[in-house]
Amino acid sequence: MSTCCSSFKWAFERDLGEAGGFDFALGGCASCGRPWISVFVPASQVTDYEPVGPKDLERMRALQEGRELAGFMRTWARENLG
Repeated sequence: MSTCCSSFKWAFERDLGEAGGFDFALGGCASCGRPWISVFVPASQVTDYEPVGPKDLERMRALQEGRELAGFMRTWARENLG
């Protein structure tokens, strides 16, 4: 994981649900406030953190839980997770 600061500490903001085999949570660095997505892979029990840009961050905050958010997160994962 690359972090935005040397003392990265996760600050939870919102559960983004499950989509595409991943479990997502929105949060950020408690030290500097940079937004990050926590990506948990249930099959391997691995958690990683990915940065999130302003446009995607706005959508993640605006969408209600359910089908639309899950679809957005599925697309986000396909485009952002290698």
